[in-house]
Amino acid sequence: MRRLLQVFLCAIIVLLACVPVSAQEVDCEDISGGNRRFYSILIDQDDPGIIYAGSYGAVLKSLDNGEHWRPILLIKGQNMKVNSLVFSPADKNIICAATGNGLYMSVDRGKNWKRAFQGKNYLENVCVCAAITASTLYVGTKGGLFVSDDLGKSWKKEQGELGNGSIRAVIVDRAPDGCVYVLSDHRVFKRVSGRDPWQKTFSVINRGTEDENEPEEGPEENDQPSEDYQRFKGLKVSAADRSTLFLATARGAYKSVDAGLTWCLLPSYGLLDEDIRGFCELSGDHLFAATGSGVFIYNVQRWKELYINRAVRDINMIVCDKTGNLYLATDGGLLRISLKYLPDEGSAGSSVVVSRSEEPTIGEVHEAAIRYAELEPEKILCWRKAAAKKAWLPKMTVGWDRNASSLWHWESGSSTKPDDDVLRRGKDFLDWDLTMSWDFGELIWNNDQTSIDTRSRLLVQLREDVLDQVTKLYFERQRVKMSLNDLRIEDRKKRLEKELRLQELTASLDALTGGYFSRRCLNTGAITDGLSEKTGS
Repeated sequence: MRRLLQVFLCAIIVLLACVPVSAQEVDCEDISGGNRRFYSILIDQDDPGIIYAGSYGAVLKSLDNGEHWRPILLIKGQNMKVNSLVFSPADKNIICAATGNGLYMSVDRGKNWKRAFQGKNYLENVCVCAAITASTLYVGTKGGLFVSDDLGKSWKKEQGELGNGSIRAVIVDRAPDGCVYVLSDHRVFKRVSGRDPWQKTFSVINRGTEDENEPEEGPEENDQPSEDYQRFKGLKVSAADRSTLFLATARGAYKSVDAGLTWCLLPSYGLLDEDIRGFCELSGDHLFAATGSGVFIYNVQRWKELYINRAVRDINMIVCDKTGNLYLATDGGLLRISLKYLPDEGSAGSSVVVSRSEEPTIGEVHEAAIRYAELEPEKILCWRKAAAKKAWLPKMTVGWDRNASSLWHWESGSSTKPDDDVLRRGKDFLDWDLTMSWDFGELIWNNDQTSIDTRSRLLVQLREDVLDQVTKLYFERQRVKMSLNDLRIEDRKKRLEKELRLQELTASLDALTGGYFSRRCLNTGAITDGLSEKTGS
């Protein structure tokens, strides 16, 4: 009987261990080694323990998976950013570093470096990106695209738009007959072979600023925005399908399935920030995007944010290795994310809880935060109306003067007092005046309007910061609640950690809303129910 009971308990433990956890958690560690402000990363996919990283003023190398770093190239000059690091596909001993002070090349894995390119002016000298094919070296600068057919011994500047504008990225398809793609601020260019002319495949330039004789690019059914402020940030060629491209822009992500001939805008559902900085793919199945507010994974027509256990902002580059790690180059350091869970296709979003009906909605929390911080838009309108009425109010001055030197009077009216009918000097002479003046020119223009405009811009910026912080805390709290509900009762330690995290996020929302969030939840019992519903079940 005892043996049957042991077998039964073992079977239960195995079944419980096999229950999938729907909460999406990732481990994130800082591997900066005390360095800050990283702009580029290069991983040796044959040996992921070898990492090259570009920071401000130096190229760093680690041979032990980020445990220790040593500088292998120091950058000097006015702009010392290391914007891009690339291998040669034919020989990984050759490394190129695109920096703010020219292009540097090493043929011995970073032991020795030489400057391979230096521009004639400041814009040409700021190298943003680089790419190497079997026979050609490309360098994209803020002053145009340069090409070398002899590994940097001689250079030729491209003509036309590619030779005049800023280049954002140069991407080489590694297939034997692969294409070369070049990104400017607003266009995608494509070259099929080394001698073919460049083709314009996609553009978001405002049609009102283009040449009237220039044909419209792309089919009409393409979802192409016309805003001139939409800038391109990066391009990714899919490893699973070389004809599939992903374009990162300041207003969302685009996808092409025919090597750039046609493009469509990917849904932005789930994105907290549409300013996409770059892409990377893991195993050819999962697309990750880095934005200004975090990392997102795309699956089944929606984006889902990765829950990272640290604040991540100002991401400059995202890459991945073949072991399932993501690397983020940020202004705050170099981060490595170990992915332990990826959602199955078809299930992304199926278990996402947006909000409980008892809790305030995100819109209500936004309103409470704005009201508590006194950041209402009506505040500026009141200031403007008050400033417009100022001209009708007069400028008032009051004058007061005392003078007793010239006041004399006759003392008369009595015959019994001595010294009657004598001229005497008075004690005081009081003089006062009231002056009012108007400046009706202020009805047309008031100098206070300039100060109000400045304060309006600061108020808008502060309001956006508060709303962004509230949004992240609100939905992170929803994720924690979702993961808390998925934990078993036996996981006491994890439950306590999640409950503590839930209380911390609630306290942060209270701090931004003046206690509104907890008051709303307590009035409906949402906080108590959220912490006890799992135990009660």
